[in-house]
Amino acid sequence: MASKRKKLSREEILQKKREAKRLRYQRKKNDPQMREDMRIKEKLKYERKKEKGLRKLAKDMTSREHRAALKKWREHCAAYRAKQKDATVALNTPCANMLSSDQGSPCSSAGCNTSVSIDFPSNQIPTVTAINSHRRRQVKKRREKVNKEKDEKIEALKKKVDKYRKRITRLQNRRKIKQTHPTLKCRRC
Repeated sequence: MASKRKKLSREEILQKKREAKRLRYQRKKNDPQMREDMRIKEKLKYERKKEKGLRKLAKDMTSREHRAALKKWREHCAAYRAKQKDATVALNTPCANMLSSDQGSPCSSAGCNTSVSIDFPSNQIPTVTAINSHRRRQVKKRREKVNKEKDEKIEALKKKVDKYRKRITRLQNRRKIKQTHPTLKCRRC
């Protein structure tokens, strides 16, 4: 006897569609030829929107429209930066249950954030050591950047200190010359 399939609810169907769409997009994105075709199509679509007047350029906007667009852009940029920051924090935060007991894959417990993905070549399965080495490289890069900024700041401050030290010595030398020079002494009298 053939088993009857359980009817899926509307939400489940939509979820499956979204998942399939995401997988299709990932496949296109990972293939260089398909990615190039996708980029060209997007560019053509943008050009058509511009011709129809659906997409307005900043130079063609009124000042009020431009201010509104700037506000929208700022909001989108802030949301994007917050999302990127959350992703890096989640990537650099170690998970308590990094390895599940059976598999060698990252844990999927509620305490571990697995929504962050690291781009690995398609033929490799990311292991915990690969994820950890990626995290170490990111932390090292960030630390080097911070140290470089501090060193530059220190150098700038040292230059300022030297400048003012030289200025003080010059002023002191001028005062000594004025006090010991006979003609300059007489002028003050």
